[in-house]
Formats: sequence, structure tokens, C-alpha cells
Amino acid sequence: MRRHDLAGIDLSVSRPSSTAIFGNCIELLILPPEDIVEELTSRDISLVAIDSPLNLTNKPYRDVERILLSRGYRLLPLNMKGMRKLAIEGIKLKEKLEAVGVEVIETHPRSARLALGFHDVSDFSKLIMKYLKLCSERNLSKDDIDAITCLLVSLLYRYGKAEIISGKEGAIVLPASGIHLDTFLANLSDSMEE
Repeated sequence: MRRHDLAGIDLSVSRPSSTAIFGNCIELLILPPEDIVEELTSRDISLVAIDSPLNLTNKPYRDVERILLSRGYRLLPLNMKGMRKLAIEGIKLKEKLEAVGVEVIETHPRSARLALGFHDVSDFSKLIMKYLKLCSERNLSKDDIDAITCLLVSLLYRYGKAEIISGKEGAIVLPASGIHLDTFLANLSDSMEE
């Protein structure tokens, strides 16, 4: 199987963050913020998608978020204390990762799943697990599913199948419209076996 150098992080400020790393299988790690950079660089990760705002504004929503809101996606405002803390941690992590050569993109897992037509997290999880196996069996938490969704966005981005929604106050990456996830994952799985 071909190894990929991609990761997805469901960043948290109140507990360790669920991190999904793509190799011969999806490895799920629960990492405290101070260990994320070292873990990813030790694995030669070159691209990571993070579920966290990676830019700040004094307004409740950045212009890029207002674009997503106009499309019907639901986001939490940056003027919430927890979201502001998350954004600050996300910005710090982005700077540290970029300083060691890792490309960092921002995504929003719930919006990414909705862009793919998944309103039910369990349907999404079943499809992902049909093609991309976990390195070790475990029950998936909501944070794990969000980290796997971030990882999927990094895969779609790497393969040119993502949309970059940009504004002056940041950019958010989501799956491009018209993606048939089942077909994409089947083709990816086949190419990994060659």
C-alpha cells in the first residue's frame, strides 16, 4: 500500500485532541496540544486539516464564515469565549506546524459532511470504515469522527477535489460539490493496493 503523509485534527482546548493519521490504515491518537507538532513531524506529515478557526476577528463571524452561513451551514461565533480560546490555540498550532514545513488548512467537519450529503454521522462513519480501516478497533467518539472528517478533507484537498472558500479573514476547505464519496474512496482504496 502507498503511504500518505496526511492528518486531521479535531482541536480541543479543554481536553487532548483527537488526531487521525493516514497510512496503511487510519491511526487515531489522543494528543495533548504540546505533543501534536512533535508527533506529526516524527511521521513526516506534510498536510494537516484542523477543525479550528485559524484567523481571528473582533466580529462574531469572519467574512469566510459568513459565506458558509449564507450557504446554510451552522457555525459557532468567535465571540463565544470557548471559540475564541480554540481560535487562539489553532493559530498557535498552525504557526508551529508551518514553521517546520507542514501545510495547514482549516476545515469544519460538520459542514464537510453536509457538503458530501451526510446528515447522519453513522452513515458517514460506515462508509469511511468500508474503505479506510482503523489501525486498531475501538468505538469512535464524536471527536474521532471529526478528526477522521478533517483527514478526509486533507485527502480531497490533496487530490484536487476540495473547494477553498476564501475571504479577507481566512479560508475554509470543504469537499468540492459533486463529489461521490463512495466512488472517491473506492478509487483511493484500489490505488493503495497497486
